[in-house]
Parts: sequence; C-alpha cells; structure tokens
Amino acid sequence: MSNPLFDALGGHFRGERVRVVGNDGTTYEGWAERLHYHDRHVLLRDAVNVDRDDDIGTAYVAHCDSIEILEAKSHIETVSPDAIEPAPYAVREFDREGNCGYIARVRNDGWTGSFPVVRPVDGTEAFEVVEGHKRLWVAEQAGLTTHPVEIVDVDDWELARRFVVDHLPDEEQVHDDGTATGCYDDAQIETVIDRLTDEWGERAFALPRVQFNADRLGFDADGDATEQETDPTDTADDIDDEAADADGEVAVDDDELSELPPTGEEVLAALAEHGELPSAELKHITQRSLQAISTNLNALEEMGRVESRADPDDGRRQLYSLVDESKRDDHRVGDPIDEDSAGAQEAEADGGVTTESDGDLPPGVTAQDIRDAVEAVEGRQREGLSYLATSPTS
Repeated sequence: MSNPLFDALGGHFRGERVRVVGNDGTTYEGWAERLHYHDRHVLLRDAVNVDRDDDIGTAYVAHCDSIEILEAKSHIETVSPDAIEPAPYAVREFDREGNCGYIARVRNDGWTGSFPVVRPVDGTEAFEVVEGHKRLWVAEQAGLTTHPVEIVDVDDWELARRFVVDHLPDEEQVHDDGTATGCYDDAQIETVIDRLTDEWGERAFALPRVQFNADRLGFDADGDATEQETDPTDTADDIDDEAADADGEVAVDDDELSELPPTGEEVLAALAEHGELPSAELKHITQRSLQAISTNLNALEEMGRVESRADPDDGRRQLYSLVDESKRDDHRVGDPIDEDSAGAQEAEADGGVTTESDGDLPPGVTAQDIRDAVEAVEGRQREGLSYLATSPTS
C-alpha cells in the first residue's frame, strides 16, 4: 500500500529542478526523476556537481541531507520529435552508421540519456532546438514517438549565442591542423557565420567565438571571406613602410600583455568589470571552457595579476580578484634574485639548513640529505593535492 504523504511529495518534486546536498556535503543540481523518501535517495537527470562545476549527467544521490526546488525558468515536458524544428543555424548531418550503437541503446532505454533543450515557436504548437540536435535526431532514428525535453523561454539572440558556444570552437579548442574536436568543421562554420551575419549584421561579431573564427577563416564584417589586398599603385617601398608601421604597432604593446596566457586579457577584463568572481562565473562571462579558465587563472596568479581566497559562504569554492597594482611584488617567479639576499632565501628554502650547517648534523648526514628529504616530501604533497583536485567525488 502506498503512503499518501510520500506520493504527494513525489508529485511535488518530480520533474522539478532541484538542489540536493549529499550526506558527504557535496551539492548537486538537476531534474528530480525519482525519490525514495525512507532512505532519502534521489535520482537526478542532467545533473551538475555544483562544487566542481562539472556536468555529470545522471546522478544517484544516496542518503541526501536536503533537497530544495530551484526557481527554474524552464520546465520538462514530453513531446513528439516531429514537432521540433532545428535551430536556423544548424547545418550538421549525422551519420547513422557511425551512431548505430547509440541508436540501439536509445531504442532499448526509451530515451537519449538527457533532456534536449527547446523553445516554443510563437503562434504554433511547434518547438525549435536550443541544445541537443543530435539527441533528437537519434530519438527519431530509434523510432521514439515522444521524448521528454526541457522547454525554455529564450529570445532569438540568446538562441544564437547558445548555438555559437555549442558549435564554434575558441582558440584553445583548435588544433595545429585547424580541426576542433566536437565542433563544426571550417566549411560548416563559414555557413553559420553567413547565416548569423545575414540575420544580425555586425552584431554577430560581438560573440567572441564568431569574431575568432571570422579572423581565423578570413571573414570581413559582412561575413564574406577576404584576402589581404594591396593597392596596385603601391610601390614596394610603400608596402615595406606599411609592414614597418604594423610591426611598430605590435612593438609598442605593453610587454606584460605579451606574456599573458591566451585568454588572460578576457579574464582580467571580466574581473575588472565585475569584481571578485568564482571560476564558474568567469566561464559564463567569457564563454570559455572551465579548463581554459582554470589554466589562465593559475598563470595569472603566478604572474601576480590575480589573487584568490576561499568563498566565505562556501569554503570549497575559490573567489578570484585583481591584485591591487600598489601591492604587486617587484619580483615574480623566475625573476633574478639579488645576490645579497640569495643566501638567506636559499636557507629559507632548505628549512634553515645550509652547507655551513653540516657540522651540526648527526654523523653521516649532510645538508644535501636534508634538502633531498624535504623535496621528496613536498613532491608527495603536490601529488596528493593534484589527486584531490582531479579525483571524482564518490
């Protein structure tokens, strides 16, 4: 016999966007599918590990300490794939032969593993894809007549922005051969840029990935491929003068800017505009991957441009801010050290043990032995920290 209270709670939470705190303190967010109230188990779909800002798909949180409904701007609904149209910028065609295993799995499971995101088309009962073209294609190939989707209310510009982030690479995703795993190829990118500029004009280049790929592929502000041209009346001396002027413009750039990591300027600009931020918020503002943001933050901290502290509201999260220019160190890692202070710094690095200390050590033990032991311990500590930083939450 079912419990009326548990049934009511199930109807209250099921299908809602929730935040769940596990009994180990880890926080998750996702769509609640099933709840076992007696043992406090929750099954989440499209879940995120909030502490690591990591998409984890389906999550089963056992013995949770709390569950709360988030104020969502979307909802889950089951619709027919036939009622969903692709986004106006979508140009990729999927290969059935290469996705046979995925199609078979979806046919057996009855769903694609996560919720595609769609938006309603005004004045109709149809929808348009925001995220998840492949998932919906696979659902159709698998013969599913309905599938749950997340329905959001976004305008045309937000649809374009999300499409660009999902399909166009940034500079850190492009390999040396010009390819980018998981993104559109260059021919498809050219088509997307054409469609974006047809609809939005120069505004399309306000999206960083559009501007980057337009520069990379040689597009002008009208979305047309261009080649660098010279006036046929220019002499060789004129062309040399223009090249010298261009070199001069590069040469007068701030030396320190040339040392910044690839997206360092964007991170600095975001911190300057918004103040102290966590890495997840920087990812959203700059439209870069979390890995790229973390790499840049580490480099900027080493350069003395950025500092971090534990979030007072959540000690497991770091907050980043610009270093006050008046407090920046005169020296950074790798800078020359004054010879007069070198001995003192060496002694500090060796825990106070120098070569002159050999006579104070036990027989058979040298200062170098102590230094080797200290380095070995520090190495194990670094390995442990690296493991803790990358290991998945159990």
